[in-house]
Amino acid sequence: MQLFRVVRPFLGFVLLLCSLPVFAQGPAPRLGKGITDTARVALSESRTPRVHAAQDLGPVSPDMAVPGITLVFRRSAMQETALEGLLAAQQNPASPLYHRWLTPETFAARFGVADSDILAAESWLVSHRFHIDNVARSRDRITFSGTAAQVQAAFGAELHHYRAEGELHFAPASDLTLPAELASVTTAVLHISDFRPKPNVRAMAGAHPDFTAFPTQAHYLTPNDVRTMYDVKPDNYSYGNGQGLAVVGQSFVDRSSIGTFQTFLTQYTPINPVLVPGSGVEAISPGDQSESEIDLEYSSGIAQSANIFFVFVGANQNYSVMDALSFAITQRIAPVVSISYGICETLLTPSGLDQYNALFEEASAQGQTLVAAAGDSGSTACAPYSSAQGVTPVEQQALSVSFPASSPNVTAVGGTQMAAGTFAAGDSPY
Repeated sequence: MQLFRVVRPFLGFVLLLCSLPVFAQGPAPRLGKGITDTARVALSESRTPRVHAAQDLGPVSPDMAVPGITLVFRRSAMQETALEGLLAAQQNPASPLYHRWLTPETFAARFGVADSDILAAESWLVSHRFHIDNVARSRDRITFSGTAAQVQAAFGAELHHYRAEGELHFAPASDLTLPAELASVTTAVLHISDFRPKPNVRAMAGAHPDFTAFPTQAHYLTPNDVRTMYDVKPDNYSYGNGQGLAVVGQSFVDRSSIGTFQTFLTQYTPINPVLVPGSGVEAISPGDQSESEIDLEYSSGIAQSANIFFVFVGANQNYSVMDALSFAITQRIAPVVSISYGICETLLTPSGLDQYNALFEEASAQGQTLVAAAGDSGSTACAPYSSAQGVTPVEQQALSVSFPASSPNVTAVGGTQMAAGTFAAGDSPY
């Protein structure tokens, strides 16, 4: 009788798994007999809006190398319905699937692309003389490399140089086009532009963030202050003991900064650097390095017992912090992933938003918590951007949100400005 009590719920759970589309046999092929170039379809609004206000300097050299181009596949309608059902069940305490997270391999087997479709896409790319670099662990994207001339021949868009706010960039001069068969299963083509998110941190000339300045009410928080503000105590959190955290960045952090970390922190937590493959060699970007440093200082200072990974991209300028975020998800580097970058949604293409949100669903199914900074502009996230960046004055003042904080699969953290008088002498525990 005792054995029956154990076996019956288990059998019920197995039957439930077998009845769900998500646990059916692998993905069905969608490309049929392959890919031809006889009919082409535009990938709507795939040209980045950031070129609209930029100065067009003309075509790049046809021989310009474009590394790490990535074709991102779209899930089928059946896969998306099944995934939505799984995500709901994983968050329902009454469901047998509650908190039963998928491994990257299981996710790929259920929500990736059929092997035959991968082979068909690779064959088409090779026919345009691209070099195949890799297929993502999630089996929903192919990364390949080539030249600007090959990009134009394959995707029907000429790459141009642009000048924006004194910086030189490259990007497609028109929307991309793809063979009709491939377009039907494609969400986006990444890494054919080098417009990247900007860091939020702004260093003030002459600023020395050591302690609170009572006369001016200027204040600088240490990790201990943050723990006090959010009531984080060793007895109810153990300062991150047993937890894994991936912090994503857009610049390598100079190893000499470690000495700065140790000076800044009361207890220094070792950090494991992870360079995103294919993104180039380790490189330091001054503004981005400061963003990474502050993220690492506070995360390691607050969660002192956590296992912290710093996932960053290298010198290839067509890779960004969003690729570090993608790698942290597809490799499931840690159960918690933190990003402090954000961008006005107006500057993102619909195809870009779609592929990022699909990626964040993958993180949810794998039990990963994504945490993003809400930004410093309140309810007008586009306010810091200028007309030269492609944001009109009306858009600058409109109610708007910062991405990825705005995604339904991301937890946004913000509203951390302290009330006036908080730091008055004798009136605060900070």
